[in-house]
Amino acid sequence: MEKLMQASLTGDVSALSNLLPNDPLFDQMVNPTITQTPLHVASMRGHTAFASEMLRLKPELSRTRNHDGYCPIHLASMWGHVDIVREMVVVKSLARLCDANGV
Repeated sequence: MEKLMQASLTGDVSALSNLLPNDPLFDQMVNPTITQTPLHVASMRGHTAFASEMLRLKPELSRTRNHDGYCPIHLASMWGHVDIVREMVVVKSLARLCDANGV
């Protein structure tokens, strides 16, 4: 998963495509013990193409909260990454998703 996280830091979509078939942890990312997914990282950094591909491959990651209680859509919004927010609003029911504080 380390290489996948590194790809999310740089927004490397081709690395994402190459790593997924070889990463057995990809299917386990929606797990309460994982507090920061590659989608969280890409959302904070503004890597729209990477975030979009992650949403396509694993849409359930969009509802995963990080250690501060934020979902990827909250992080993209906080950092002003409007294109990512738009991509995530397309995912069913994310427009009304509250953070850990109920906001």
